Amino acid sequence: MYRMDGQKAGPGGSRPDGGKPPDFDLLRHNLGMATALEEFLTTTYGPGGRAKLFDDEKGKIVATFNGARMLEKLESDHPVTTVLRAAALAQENEWRDGTKIAVLLGLRLLRRAEEILDAGLRPLPILEGYRRGLDLAAKRASEVARDVDPTDETILLSVARTCLGTWPDGTIRNGLAEAVVQAALQVAEPVENGWRCDRWKVHIFPMGGSGLSLESINGYVLKQVRDYHGLPGRVENARIALFDAAPMRGKAGIHEPRLRWAGETKFMLKSPSGYKELTDWGAEYTREIIRGLQQAGANVVFCRLGISDHALKLLADAGILGIRRLMRTRRMENLAHATGASLIKDFKTVQEADLGQAGLVEERRYGEEKVTVITDCADAKLVSLIVRAPGEGFGEQYEDLLRKAVGAVAAVIEDPRVVVGGSALEAMASQHVRREAALISGRAQLGAEAFGRALEDLAAIMATNMGLDAVDTLLELRRLHTQRPTYGLREGAREPVDLAEGPVFDSLAIRLAAWARGVDACQTILRVDAFHKSRGTLKEEEVEERKEKGPTPVKPSLEEN
Repeated sequence: MYRMDGQKAGPGGSRPDGGKPPDFDLLRHNLGMATALEEFLTTTYGPGGRAKLFDDEKGKIVATFNGARMLEKLESDHPVTTVLRAAALAQENEWRDGTKIAVLLGLRLLRRAEEILDAGLRPLPILEGYRRGLDLAAKRASEVARDVDPTDETILLSVARTCLGTWPDGTIRNGLAEAVVQAALQVAEPVENGWRCDRWKVHIFPMGGSGLSLESINGYVLKQVRDYHGLPGRVENARIALFDAAPMRGKAGIHEPRLRWAGETKFMLKSPSGYKELTDWGAEYTREIIRGLQQAGANVVFCRLGISDHALKLLADAGILGIRRLMRTRRMENLAHATGASLIKDFKTVQEADLGQAGLVEERRYGEEKVTVITDCADAKLVSLIVRAPGEGFGEQYEDLLRKAVGAVAAVIEDPRVVVGGSALEAMASQHVRREAALISGRAQLGAEAFGRALEDLAAIMATNMGLDAVDTLLELRRLHTQRPTYGLREGAREPVDLAEGPVFDSLAIRLAAWARGVDACQTILRVDAFHKSRGTLKEEEVEERKEKGPTPVKPSLEEN
C-alpha cells in the first residue's frame, strides 16, 4: 500500500492517528451528507416554504426563513455543511438575497452527479458539463430579462413584494414593500455608468412587544442610551461630535488619564502628594475636553469608548448629551453618514466644521426597550427602519425579510434587469440547457443535461411546498413555455400562470450570482477525494529550523498490505 507519511496502517486498515480506513469513500460519504441537508432545506423554499425553529446556546427560540442563518445556526461542522455555509454567507454578504437558491442548486447538482457517478463517470467531465450548462442558462436568462428604469417604483415594489414572500398578509406586505423602496431610493447615488445603492446604508432595527408596525427614520438608531439621569433626554437642533479615538495607554475616552499615563506620557509618582497633583491634573484634563466641545458649539457627543462618571456630570452641567461605549467603529461611521459629522481622533482639537447636524436626538422607549434616535437629518446618506412585532422572535423574522427585500431592490437599482419569479426562469432555462446540451461533444454532455434537470428540480420543490403535484406542474410548465417563457407559480394559484401580467419580478443579477455559487459549492465538494487529519502545529523553533534547512522533498514509501 502506498503511504505518503511513512506510517504503517493500524488494525483493520485504519490509521493509528485517527484517520479514515483505505476503503472509506469520502465522496460517497459527502454525497450522503448532502442528501440529508437537502431534506432539511427543501421545505423552506418558495412562497409555501416553512421556517425552521432553532434553540440557541442561551435557550432562546429563533425561527428563521433565511437560508444563510439556518446553515449558520445548524450545529454541524461537517465539511459539506461548511462549504455550503460559506457559499450562503458569501451570497448573503454581497446581495442579502438568493441564499437558498444557491444552496439548493448546489445540493441538487450533487444529487444529479451521484446518478452519473454510479454509471462509472469521473467527476471532472461532470463539472465541465455543469460549467457549460451554467453558461447556457446565464446567456438565455440575460436574453429574456427585461430592461427597466432603475427608479421605476412600480417595478421596485413588485421586486420587494416578491422577496417578502407570503408570510405577511397583503396589506402589511404592501406597506413593508413601500418603505423598503423609499429607503433604497433615498440612499441610491448616481455614478458614472448608472446608480450605486449601498444596501448596508439601510438599517433594520427589530423591536418586540407590540403589534406589527414600521417606522422609517431619516437618520440612525442606537441601542446605547444615556447612563446618567442628569443628561438631557431630548436635544433639538443637535450639533453632534463623534469621538472615535482608538484605545490608547491611559486614555480610552472622555476622562482623566489612567494608570499614571496620558497618551504616551508617563507620570512618575515619587510621593503621596504627587498622587493628588496627578488627580487634579486629570480632572482639569477632562474639563478641558468639555470646554472644547462647548466652544465648538456641540450639544451632543457620541464616544466610541468610555466616558467617566465625573465627565458625565460635567457634560450634564454643560447641557451636553453624552452617549458612551458605542465600541464598534462601524457605528461611528454610520453616524457620520447620517449626520455629516467628521470622526474626531484628537479630543482637544474639536472644530465647528467637525460637527454633524440632526433635527432631533432623543431617547425613546419601545415596549420595554430604550433606544437613542438621531433623526431629521438634513442630508442623511443613511436610513433606518424600526420594525415592531409581537415578540422578539417575530421581529427577527421580519428583519430577515426586510433585509432580503432591501438587497433585491438595491440589486435592481444597480443592475436594472428583471426576470419573472415563481421558478419561471429556472423552468425556462432548464429546457434551453437540455436542448442545447445535445450539441456538446463528449461526456460533458451528461453534466450539462444534469445541470438543466437540477434547475427544473427547483421548480418541482417550489410546487411541492405550495401543495401542487410536482410532476403535473412541471409538465404543464414545459407545455406553456413553448408559447411564452413567463409562466410560473403564483401564491394561491393551482396551476402555472403568466407572471408578467402580475407582475412578479426578481433581480437577474441575484439569480445569476446564486446559480454560480451553487456550481462553485458543488465543484468544491466533488473534487475532494480524501480526508487527512493534521497532527498538530509546529513550534516556533521548529519552523525556524526548517526555514534554515530549506524545503525537503517528501518521498512515498512502499509498504505491503
